[in-house]
Amino acid sequence: MPTHLKALAVVLACSVLVFAFGKHVFAPYISSQDFKIRRNTWLAISIAAFGIPNFWLYCLVAAVIIRVAARRDSNPAALYMFLLLAAPPLQEDVPTFGLVNTLFYFDHLRLLSLVILLPLAFRQKPAGVDQDRRRFSAVDMCVVAYIVLQVVLLAPYQSPTATLRNALLLGIDIALPFFVISRFVRDRASIADAMASFTLAMMIVSPIAVFEMLKGWALYAQIAERWGLTDIIHYLTRGDYLRGQVSSGHSLVLGYNLAVGFGMWLYLQAGIPKKAFRALGFLTISAGLVGSLARGAWVGSLVAALAYFATGPRALSRLLKVFGVMIVVGTAAMASPWGSQIIDHLPFVGTVDSGNVVYRQRLAEVSWALIKQHPFFGSTDFLSQMEEMRQGEGIIDIVNVYASIALSFGFAGLACFVGAYGLSLLKCFRVVRLTAASDPGYAMLGASLIACMAAMMLMLGTVSTYLSIPYLNWSVIALSWAYWQMATPEHSWSAGQAPSNEALGGQAYQPRSW
Repeated sequence: MPTHLKALAVVLACSVLVFAFGKHVFAPYISSQDFKIRRNTWLAISIAAFGIPNFWLYCLVAAVIIRVAARRDSNPAALYMFLLLAAPPLQEDVPTFGLVNTLFYFDHLRLLSLVILLPLAFRQKPAGVDQDRRRFSAVDMCVVAYIVLQVVLLAPYQSPTATLRNALLLGIDIALPFFVISRFVRDRASIADAMASFTLAMMIVSPIAVFEMLKGWALYAQIAERWGLTDIIHYLTRGDYLRGQVSSGHSLVLGYNLAVGFGMWLYLQAGIPKKAFRALGFLTISAGLVGSLARGAWVGSLVAALAYFATGPRALSRLLKVFGVMIVVGTAAMASPWGSQIIDHLPFVGTVDSGNVVYRQRLAEVSWALIKQHPFFGSTDFLSQMEEMRQGEGIIDIVNVYASIALSFGFAGLACFVGAYGLSLLKCFRVVRLTAASDPGYAMLGASLIACMAAMMLMLGTVSTYLSIPYLNWSVIALSWAYWQMATPEHSWSAGQAPSNEALGGQAYQPRSW
């Protein structure tokens, strides 16, 4: 059997296994009809990616598959988030037939934006979404300012064609995920559906990541080889193990996605009746985090858990329970035969790949020195002054999103970027405080979004704005926007009272206590 078909067999086996129990696990959140649509779409895309030997032919087939699914799915935003890691984001330049040198690169992620979100942007607003929810907020202004600032600051160094291209790509990569998802998520059920769909996708990739780590075989590299696009998926090791990356394109990206999925799972598990399913879901995502060998994601998951339990009702008792569980699990892990290996792979104290920590520390020092030279609007030639940071692979890897933005667009760009995250987090926290007593279920939904954003803001200091990371980020910010907008009728805020269940989009949902 050809190698790519063997890889496909492993992917399908893991996917079908997760779908088999996922149908029951996520039944409280995803309707059976939508689950069937998303399952079949995932499997069809996987078969197409491994089976079709040409990138552009795959894009054509995948576009038809995804568009048919989007027209049938009751919540296209959930379908979009579900499919973010359905295929690797291998990049190919759009053919220009000699008109210009290059137009822009295309990949699975932009395919999703154009096939699912763009048609949704031109659709009439869904029933139940009032006009007030379409008004601009401070978060919206931060997002728009972040996009405009990038276009304006780069325009003097680009041709008019390049400036238009830059604006178009920022619209596809930032504006579409944020503005479309935030406006077309109608109620708490839609938010939970989107979170459950993304978490289901994380459970699908988790056993595949473990397989890659244990077998030392990057399964999706077979697609890259067949398409002749091998510039993204590489064999990355940590110690004696291959770092699982599945379809994400990089183990850091996979870990980042899994940490966000873990933050969502903390809320979702409360609505699942069977303890066995809750335990299975937790173990599956945890296994994926281990398989990625991404230490930043491990810390991000810990931050997500602490933020979630510290934000909602009964915060103190819940935090004490979490610390108790962490002590028991940590002690058992250290006492196991793999204790020394676990310690070696831990962040800050481990000896494996300790050079990465040193590199990041030096990157922070060099970046800060350059940022101080152009603090307000950044510089376009900062890379030429960072030659000492060039690695053995021949690249200067700025694995810190905050440093990258400040270097390129100064504190002005950084303020817009961080403002969108910080304001969303604070607004969600305010809603959680208002609804904690009257509707603890809605409060815990907000606590989960806060947990995801807290984890994201931490991990952005350890990664680049790369592959699926920005698409996921703006999608989560969009869900948080929809969340607090549902709970902000002006009369309720001015009266200092929690909004009614009708204003929140349905009956109160009571979370299960840990």
